[in-house]
Amino acid sequence: MEKHSEILGSVEQYYSGKIKTHGAVPQGVDWKDRDSQLLRFEQLLKIKRLESDYSLNDIGCGFGTLAELLQKTGKTFRYQGSDISPEMLAAAQSQFNGSPNIRFFARTHELPQSDYSVASGIFNVRLQHTTEAWERYIDSVLSEMDRLSTKGFAFNMLTKYSDADRM
Repeated sequence: MEKHSEILGSVEQYYSGKIKTHGAVPQGVDWKDRDSQLLRFEQLLKIKRLESDYSLNDIGCGFGTLAELLQKTGKTFRYQGSDISPEMLAAAQSQFNGSPNIRFFARTHELPQSDYSVASGIFNVRLQHTTEAWERYIDSVLSEMDRLSTKGFAFNMLTKYSDADRM
């Protein structure tokens, strides 16, 4: 991922700016509202079906909303989140301090191999980067998700069918 340092740097600035402006709320991770954020998690979590004991990596975890959602299920899980924004990680670690099954990492390559990996929204902020550079970045992240996942991975991204202001 180091070869994508320019992309990572600009994306980190973008998201760090969002949480500084809005705080640990959906807008702080660039979602419209909590309902749309939870809907995306619900879709991504279909990958694991009805398992009650699993491990999951959350790449681009923000301040840990997915970990909060998983806690509410009452199922046994191990959650590892990674985010490039120090502000996001600080908010996540503060919220989940003392939760033995929830850990956070500053770099994706530090994550342990898990049953599943998910990424929600990390491919939505291309900024000024060329299509070619962006596609290489996406390919490298998906390769890393594949390496980290023993059962499967899921992600979302915007397409040409997205709202015009989001394309």
